[in-house]
Amino acid sequence: MKIGLLNICIDGLASNGVDKGLTAKLMENGLDVVWASNCTKHTFDYAYSMCSATPDGVILTGHTKQFLSFLKSRFGQDFRERVFGFDGIRYMVLPGYDYESIEDALQEFLPTKSKARIIKFGVFSKSSDQIKSVLADLMVNKSKIKFEFLSEDDSVVVVMRVPHRTEEIVVQDMLAKISARLQEFLYAANGKSMMEQVADALKKAGVKVAVAESYTAGGIAKSLCSVAGASAYFCEGMVCYSPYAKQKRLGVSPQTIQNFGVVSGDVAYEMAAGLLVQNPTYDLVLATTGYASTHTINGLDVTGQCFLAIGTRDAIHVFPQQFAGTRKEIVQKGIDNAIFKLYKMLT
Repeated sequence: MKIGLLNICIDGLASNGVDKGLTAKLMENGLDVVWASNCTKHTFDYAYSMCSATPDGVILTGHTKQFLSFLKSRFGQDFRERVFGFDGIRYMVLPGYDYESIEDALQEFLPTKSKARIIKFGVFSKSSDQIKSVLADLMVNKSKIKFEFLSEDDSVVVVMRVPHRTEEIVVQDMLAKISARLQEFLYAANGKSMMEQVADALKKAGVKVAVAESYTAGGIAKSLCSVAGASAYFCEGMVCYSPYAKQKRLGVSPQTIQNFGVVSGDVAYEMAAGLLVQNPTYDLVLATTGYASTHTINGLDVTGQCFLAIGTRDAIHVFPQQFAGTRKEIVQKGIDNAIFKLYKMLT
């Protein structure tokens, strides 16, 4: 769809220019922006001639009421709808907008045959560049399926825009290939945060959760309680920072600490086991131990070495992890990773 972008300015305000970001966003949505221009009330006649020569449509931004008043005075028609047709050209009025809502507005503007099917999914713990590298060959495809990458904290939301005429077998084949390459890191991008999805899954499963944290210092418990209705699944959170606290509160063996170190998979395991032993009503437990600050052992840098244990009445799984960054970044990565691992276990 070939369109023009007309920005209506107030005289003397040079800052009211065409939004290049909007132009890029329109092109990402499959529109061919053949021209983008500013105009004032002194150049409305010329601007209208440009609009009339545009193949498919025009999007109006800025002080749109001025231009609509011009059309009314010249042609005697009052245009009040956001999207309207006139003289064979389709117009959309966008006096104010944000990049997040522009896609919904475009669905109203685009003719039915031009609408693309939108498929979204999240990828945890990978950068946009890393995902692009993994999907490089799939991004160049005969079906003209386009990809967009939106960074969100430790995740990236991938948006696939599928032309309406694309056969379903092609779409499913594409999704299967993506899943095969990124399965370990995928999560649903359905308008809810990962924590909200975890909360929904915990409520649906009817399980009771408890956590014992060391280097994450209560961050996992805070995340689990950040969603309304957390009392339906969250029971207890404790921060056992010192070796003594791990022994006293969770029953971690002094011998285990001596043999393997306070930051080890064995200690994480016993922390989780301690929660399960102490309260028979707990169905699911998480435990963390790690080095968030600079630390060396026998000259070896072990900064960022961490362990996560997730346990049920049937089994306890321990995940060794290595995080890079500042102390604050390592702690946050540990929290985010724990929530993600919980999401994968529940779904």
